Amino acid sequence: MGENSPNYLNSQTTFLSNKMLLRSAVVGLGKSGSLFDEESRKVTWSHAGAYLGLPDQYCLVGGSDLLDENRARFQLRCPDAKVFSEATEMMSTLRPDVLSICTPPQGRAELVEKLLAVHRPKVLICEKPLEISSEARKNLVACCSRYEVPLVVNYNRRYSSVYRCLRSSIEENKLGLLTGITILTPNRLWSMGSHALNLLFYLAGEYPQKWTCLPIPFLQEEGEPACDFLCRFPSGAVGRVLTSGFKETLIFEVDILGTQGRIRSTGNGDAAYQQKLINSDEFTNYRVMGPETLLTADGSQESTFINIVRETAEVVAGVKNISSNGEDALMSEDILDSMSLEFGGDFKNGY
Repeated sequence: MGENSPNYLNSQTTFLSNKMLLRSAVVGLGKSGSLFDEESRKVTWSHAGAYLGLPDQYCLVGGSDLLDENRARFQLRCPDAKVFSEATEMMSTLRPDVLSICTPPQGRAELVEKLLAVHRPKVLICEKPLEISSEARKNLVACCSRYEVPLVVNYNRRYSSVYRCLRSSIEENKLGLLTGITILTPNRLWSMGSHALNLLFYLAGEYPQKWTCLPIPFLQEEGEPACDFLCRFPSGAVGRVLTSGFKETLIFEVDILGTQGRIRSTGNGDAAYQQKLINSDEFTNYRVMGPETLLTADGSQESTFINIVRETAEVVAGVKNISSNGEDALMSEDILDSMSLEFGGDFKNGY
């Protein structure tokens, strides 16, 4: 399924057909704001690219960044948009309907407070992590609530058709009773940790009742410890995030087990496969995994960034709820805070 194909969840996308386009703007024109798309990626991996990819729903009217180079590169890409060095000036001048915040996390809560005091967009999309400390994150979420601005946090795997298929399979009891979810990632506690924990909680449909982490000293890199994460959910299911040991290899795979079978995703959410438990021909009273069948392969050609801003337009129209909100972000990021304190690490490097 391509990034410009009909909505990835078969949701209604015609509600804007007879209405004005949503005016969007981006604060922070670095990698996630715009520049990732210059790396010859197959699909869009930036906020600016996502808005440009939905011309029937959005008009990208502006961008702001403190760096001259980033503003110049954005202007080349978006010649009709206005560029600013000061985000508050952009807010007062353009008054966008949807605003993306793609600045570094440190100081973001203060920035959001200043921007919303100038103008309240219909939706705010914020990069993860929200901030570098629990107090600052809570302040940011509270600020959006106080100004009555819906907050979307870019945990983009929640917008993947493959991972949504996995969650639907759990909710529809296709695996029987859920017993465990395991996510395999590179050994980057903060680089990939928040994505892994956030997805783990999303798939389980609940937050952990108990959790612990196990350090792996021989995989530890300077400034970024390696560890495995284990938790138990109120339902009794067990969650795990395991480090692969391959720091420079993008391994992000999910394995879900239930009393009736197994589902696993491959690559970086490219496809998912299913196996059902069947009676063993060799051992009496034992069951084994049956043949593996393809469940979905929609993930390899879709852009989760496109999916996020498409769903955001539906949030504005009142036909969708937010799939990744501030409360979801607080849970996974606060747990990572606690894990980093155990290791004496520096959380400011981001994740």
